[in-house]
Amino acid sequence: GAGGWKVKNHSAESHTQAPFLEIAGGDESALSGGGNSGRGWYSNESLMESLKLIGTNIAMIWIGANDTEDQNYKASLVEMIDRIRTAADTAGIPRPKILLISTYVTGPADGDNSDEPESNRNIKDSFAQDHKELAEGDDDISHINLHQKIMDEEGTANEPDGGWSTWNNKWLLDGTHPNLDGAKKFAQYIWDII
Repeated sequence: GAGGWKVKNHSAESHTQAPFLEIAGGDESALSGGGNSGRGWYSNESLMESLKLIGTNIAMIWIGANDTEDQNYKASLVEMIDRIRTAADTAGIPRPKILLISTYVTGPADGDNSDEPESNRNIKDSFAQDHKELAEGDDDISHINLHQKIMDEEGTANEPDGGWSTWNNKWLLDGTHPNLDGAKKFAQYIWDII
């Protein structure tokens, strides 16, 4: 969609109530939601079927790169976690553990704040704090602060934009999404902590 996926999108009626779409390939339809249609892949039924099909024991939520302001981020995240748990309960399978990944800074600034390089950094710091608080209050939620890990490793934690202008060309394809080297590096960070 315009502006990419945001944390609040998970509760949009067009996603949660969309019909489960079948495509050629049998059980793969639970994951693909009808190919490129964009409808139904995150319906309640599709989420439940996906959890059953995969046998999910850890649900990783790595979101927030497109969120440029609070937008009730934490409350939306709690709703997302509740949906995963409800889907598991409804499917009659064990609830997966939740792994929250705090996303890294995705640019020197976002939106109207382009003259304030610390604005994106402050937002990502806030999201990381939300993840930490959720993990501290629930034994079935863990948090990995990828945002801080990158800044620490790159030695850029004291820079206003978290060093994005220094390391983005090395690890990111387009300033937001990991390139192959970045994907390997971030996966290794996460694996080492797990």
